[in-house]
Amino acid sequence: MYGTTLGNSPEAIAYKTILYATTDPNNDEQNLDVGEIYANPLTSFLGNFIGSKDEKMEIGDKEQENIVQLDDFTKPKAFNLPIEEMVKRLDAGIRENEWFVTGKVMSELFADDFFFKDPDVQLRGIEKYADGVNRLFDQNTSRVEVISCELNPAITDTVNKEVGVSIDDDKFVQVVTVEWRLSGNVNIGPFGGLFIKPYICYSDLHVRNVDGLIVYQEDRFDIPGWDILLSAIAPWLPFLAPPAPPVSVILQRKADNNGNN
Repeated sequence: MYGTTLGNSPEAIAYKTILYATTDPNNDEQNLDVGEIYANPLTSFLGNFIGSKDEKMEIGDKEQENIVQLDDFTKPKAFNLPIEEMVKRLDAGIRENEWFVTGKVMSELFADDFFFKDPDVQLRGIEKYADGVNRLFDQNTSRVEVISCELNPAITDTVNKEVGVSIDDDKFVQVVTVEWRLSGNVNIGPFGGLFIKPYICYSDLHVRNVDGLIVYQEDRFDIPGWDILLSAIAPWLPFLAPPAPPVSVILQRKADNNGNN
C-alpha cells in the first residue's frame, strides 16, 4: 500500500521539522552531523562491524578496484526542474548507477538539508547517505533493479494534508516513489558479511516546491526487518517469506493485472 497516515506520530513531528527547518535541541533528527541514528539495537550493534571508507582502501589492490567512485558533491544544484523531468532523471539515473546500493547519487538533485529514513536508520546529508550505502552493500554482488519510478499522488496528498500545506505553499512537496528489487550481500556482522534474500523496496522521494530539490527520502520494505535479518542468519526457518521473484516476473504480473482490470 502506497498510502500512509502520519498523524501526530514521531514520524509526523520529524517530517514537520524537516519541512519547516525548526530548531529543537532535543530533536534527534537535527543532531545527525556525527553519524546515524539506529532505531533497532541489533542493527546498531551490527553496524559497528561495517568498515570505514579508509579501511576499505587498505584491504588491497583487488578490493580497491571494486570501490565505486562516488559523486564529488560539488555540482551546481538542478533547481526547479519540472516534476516530469525530475522523474525522468531519477528513473534514468537509478537504473544506470543503482545508487541505492552503490552510492553513486546525482547530488545535484538533492537539497543540502536532505534527510533519509528507513525502518532501521536515520541520517542527514546526501554525502553521508551515499557513503553509508556504499560501505554497507557489497559492490560485487548487490543490485538495484527498478520496477517503476513515478509520481505518487496518494502519498503526495497525504503528507501535505498531514503537515497542513497547500499546493501554492513553498513547503508543498511532490512525492516520487521508486519501486525496486534489492539483492546481494551486505558488509555487516562480525563474520565477513551476510547474504540477503531478494526483497522489494519502495523509496519515497519528497521534492519540495521552493527549490525543486529532494529534501527527504523514506524507504519501505515489502517484508518486516526481522524477516530480512533472520533470512540472512537462518534461511531454513519455515515461517520466513519467500524471496522476491525476478523483476521480469513482477512486471509480467503487473501487466496481467492491468489487462484484467
